Parts: sequence; C-alpha cells; structure tokens
Amino acid sequence: MSHTTNTKAQDTPHCVSCPCIVTFCVSCLTLLHGFVSIGDASPLPIVAAQSMPVATVYGLEPDAYPRHLIEEVIPDEVEDRIFLLPASATTVTDTMIDTKVDLIIGEPSFSSSLVPWHNLHFWYAASAMKPFCVDATRILPNRAWLVVMAVRFAHLHTLRLPVQNVCDFDLQDYDGSAGDFTWEAHNVREFEYTAVTKPIQVLEFPLEDSLKDLEGVVPISEDLLASADASGEVNALVAWMDYGLTDSITVTSHPEQCEHGFQGVLMLPPTTVVEAGTSRFQANFAQANGQVTLALV
Repeated sequence: MSHTTNTKAQDTPHCVSCPCIVTFCVSCLTLLHGFVSIGDASPLPIVAAQSMPVATVYGLEPDAYPRHLIEEVIPDEVEDRIFLLPASATTVTDTMIDTKVDLIIGEPSFSSSLVPWHNLHFWYAASAMKPFCVDATRILPNRAWLVVMAVRFAHLHTLRLPVQNVCDFDLQDYDGSAGDFTWEAHNVREFEYTAVTKPIQVLEFPLEDSLKDLEGVVPISEDLLASADASGEVNALVAWMDYGLTDSITVTSHPEQCEHGFQGVLMLPPTTVVEAGTSRFQANFAQANGQVTLALV
C-alpha cells in the first residue's frame, strides 16, 4: 500500500512513508497504556514500540508462522513491551490483554484476503475488541472507501476470451469456465491499460464506529454516475480500498501509486460501453456477511 495525502478531488497525492502513520499517532495522542495491532505479519507493533509513548504493545497473530517471523526481528530494547498473541480478535481473552486499550491500528492487510475489500475484516476485528477498549479508544484507520474505475486493458482481458481449439485439442470446456466473470486479484500496474472513467469512491465505511452499534441498519449502498469525459468501450472494472487517517492523510492502493499492491479486477463482457453522462456504478455492502457487490450499469 502507498501512503498518501489525498482528497476526493483527483489531485496528485504526495507520498509519505509508513512510519509517518505512527508519527501521526504520536502527534495526536498522549501516553498510551495499551496498543493493539491487527493484521497478518504486521511490523506495526515494532514500529510503535520504538516510536510511540506506549506502555504495552499487543499484536494479534493467530498463525504461528507470521508470529514467529515477527518475533525473530523484534529489537532487544523493546522486546519486554511487545506481546504477540496466538489469538484473533474473537478468541483473545482478558488473561492475554491485562490493560485497557487506547489505540487499535492496522495496515489493514490479511493473508486470507483475495480482493481488496476482504481487508474490511479489520472493521469486524476492531469491533470485537470493544470489551478491551476505553471510551476514548482510537481506531486507525478510522474510515475506508471502496474506489472503482472502468478501464480498457490492452491484453489482460484476453484471459477470458474463448480459445475453442488449440493444436487439435478441443478446449470448449475450458472456454465455459473462462467465461465466468468474477472478481480476481491482479497487480494492475503490470498491465497496459487506459482509464476510461475517473476513480470514484463508491462506498464509505466508518471504521471507528463499532459494527455492533450498527446492527440492523440498512446495508451501505450507492448508485453513482461514472465520471467519463467521453463514451468509450471498456473491458474491466478495477477496484481498490483507500483508508483514511485524517481528512488529508489517506492510505491508498491506487494502481499508479502502489507499486507492489493488488487490486480487484472484474472482466466485463465484450462490447461493454461507458456512456458519458449516463453510465453508473452500483455498489452494495451487506455488513451481516461482509459481501460487496459492484457493477457498471
């Protein structure tokens, strides 16, 4: 993920380094009693212990391999303040965390995530940590946006085109499965493409609000105009998550600003056209199961 300052307008963001997130925390928070990092193989517990006035740092690492990996690189001078717990947010107990938590932070990044919005697991995990929190507990990032744009790939879309017959082998069965248009992960930066619409924030998620407090509300949904300067053919939707720390600091996975990140890609049927001024993005998030649906209409 690239860390940028950003606004909803399509200004050119300015990159800042990962430790700047922790530096920001230092600037706005007094002495912390408990700090919890949520995310797989995250270095944030180490960075926090070295940079922040925090008494105890906890990292939730339920899987043994990433937990041992981080343990191997903890500096000696902070190892007495870092506790990597073999538990998730739903299995951690008060015998593991014996102090109130002032700050919950995440990149967010999880090894089980297949597409970018799967990392909204951070929201569910942070909500599950509420019994360990105080009234003033901060959650960072505190907001998230699902961003989408329609593109025209030069070659990537051919993965979904029928091949019929190769060297006298009948591949029609393969063609049937290749025509299933589902979301998949790609590093879009590696492929030549033209953006037909501008990036649009189609859904916003209030990560600092506990999901438990939002139970029973109408699912988050939007129907937004696809901002295109002119009509044109497209063959895919590209989607990613932006995470907000303040009104001006955003962590983004925009393909042009995130060299090693992955975006969600949905191949579209041939001859799909964006009509300037009329085409729309429809998006919906069901908090009961975390399911996101996104379409161009």
